[in-house]
Amino acid sequence: MFEINIKSIEVKQEVTLEKLSLLEKGGRLDLLAKLDNGTMVNIEMQVRNNGDIKKRSTLYASKLITQETKVGVKYDDMKKVIMVNILDYNILPFEDYISKTKIVLDSHRDYETIDGIQWYFIELPKFRKANPDMRKKIDQGKT
Repeated sequence: MFEINIKSIEVKQEVTLEKLSLLEKGGRLDLLAKLDNGTMVNIEMQVRNNGDIKKRSTLYASKLITQETKVGVKYDDMKKVIMVNILDYNILPFEDYISKTKIVLDSHRDYETIDGIQWYFIELPKFRKANPDMRKKIDQGKT
């Protein structure tokens, strides 16, 4: 799914996103994995649609980058963040059960302008309906 070879993963549970001020919104990650190349993968699982998963996912990605970027770190050395949202409901009006999003230019849809964050939405109702090819590694979950 990530289109990279994963050699090892360090999994952290119970990750609390730091508040930088009393007025700022915090957050708690379901699961955080760090890949060998430093990429952070946040895996969120949602059963109920509160209508805020896109905004929540954006906030959590931003907070991860902020927490991991210490004074003196060059912008080119900032670690990539991948947000994986596994949803027991549908949010996108397309048949695909795995959707990868990226930020592109309006006039050049194939040019990714910001590549430090990627979002994946896995919609389980569509997955169950699609009767996927279980020979693919990504499709080998329970239906």
